[in-house]
Amino acid sequence: MARTVLAEPTEDVAFRSPAELREVLHSLLESVDRDEQVGPSLRAAQIRTRFEFTDMGLALNVASADDPEHSIEWSFDREAPWDPILTWRLDSDVGNRWLQGSESIAVALAQGRAQCTGEGRSALSFLPTMKLLSPPYRRLLASKYSHLRVR
Repeated sequence: MARTVLAEPTEDVAFRSPAELREVLHSLLESVDRDEQVGPSLRAAQIRTRFEFTDMGLALNVASADDPEHSIEWSFDREAPWDPILTWRLDSDVGNRWLQGSESIAVALAQGRAQCTGEGRSALSFLPTMKLLSPPYRRLLASKYSHLRVR
């Protein structure tokens, strides 16, 4: 039986600044919002999630969009424009590996490298939806941010 080997934290795979983290996340979400499969899947999941990247002092709020022209909406405001159902607190390196599909968020939670508050049932339905972000995130890193790719 094949085993999945998960990436260990490394110092050389890191965002250079909060501005770079914001730029990468904004580019990812723009791409996902335009994607004809991933965007509608995120909208259908009725997400209202806040990510707090504790090492960078950056917050990202993501929700299913009401606007028919968009699938999701997001902001980097300190206060979410809506009440988040889930709030994730993690360092940017954990988030980077998770988005690439090389970090088990369950292991990160168990080891205290990530925290989640909110509705438990929502977390269970949210996690499979988050996996949809991995392919576009890996493509983005390959094209513009190769220093963030987990080796």
